[in-house]
Amino acid sequence: LGARDLGGQVIYCNQLRNKVLTDRIESVLEYFKLLRESGQSVAVRKVNLKQVLWPRALHGSEAVVLGDAHIAKLQSGAMKALGWDRAGASPVSRLELLHTLDVDPRWHQFWLTIKLFIRQCRASPVVADWWKIFCASYDGSKGSGPFHKLWLLLSDVGLQLDEQFRLWFSENGFISLLWFPTGWLEKMLLYFFHSSASARLANRAGFHDLEGFDFSLTTWVDAALSPVEREQLNLLRDGSFVTNDMKAKFDKRISKHCLCCGVIDTLAHRYRTCPKYQNIRDKHCRLMQVWDSLPISFQLHGLVPQNPWQTLL
Repeated sequence: LGARDLGGQVIYCNQLRNKVLTDRIESVLEYFKLLRESGQSVAVRKVNLKQVLWPRALHGSEAVVLGDAHIAKLQSGAMKALGWDRAGASPVSRLELLHTLDVDPRWHQFWLTIKLFIRQCRASPVVADWWKIFCASYDGSKGSGPFHKLWLLLSDVGLQLDEQFRLWFSENGFISLLWFPTGWLEKMLLYFFHSSASARLANRAGFHDLEGFDFSLTTWVDAALSPVEREQLNLLRDGSFVTNDMKAKFDKRISKHCLCCGVIDTLAHRYRTCPKYQNIRDKHCRLMQVWDSLPISFQLHGLVPQNPWQTLL
């Protein structure tokens, strides 16, 4: 029997398979190129991703454990559809940190899973009892099914849900998952989702001291910028190769040296010493006085780490 016979997303045979869901993901890949070539604005394409492609690709994903490679395919497709797939650009930075609620498929799957679990437990005491049985017998091994999926997603962001539906975010701190206000819950989960994403991004050079992520502080001037200026800033934020030093590694026709002063052209050189940008440094002399004390992830890419003293909600 297959999923279409049973109304689910898993094929029941000698091996447990999620091919129905992965085939659904594969079926949307062709649309990313069409979106890119559609001539629509980025805002319209973002709406298409969020309201059409993600629901279609991830329908049923709330109950099935899905490999990270499949989410990575969707993220790469989104970067292509929006024209953000420049050399060096990181989907983790551009999608998971900067456009989480708008177009990130990983967050879409995560939030869908949480909302479905809450809705089902509120509606049926039987489902709530099943969760308690699962917690009592679960030994931490990998598995399949909706409870394993929920456990895996929460553990990936550093959270744990016990049999009493208490969502633990520290040794002494927890909330009641079933009855916590939805808006506050989303904000809290977003905090830990960003922390998990920033930890993965920190494996990349130039982002190594990004501990957590403060979205509001990172983007607080974005509204005052023109679309072109905002995109230029986002190129630095997502790690796109903009300096000759990085471009030369992939194109031997390009010299890695600065055309203005002959030294190796890096972001740090442009910000601190290149005479071409001295007029900009002069306009922001107070900032330059404290520049060396700022996190490297902010100096090079404009990403603000999480304030460790900020309240959770």
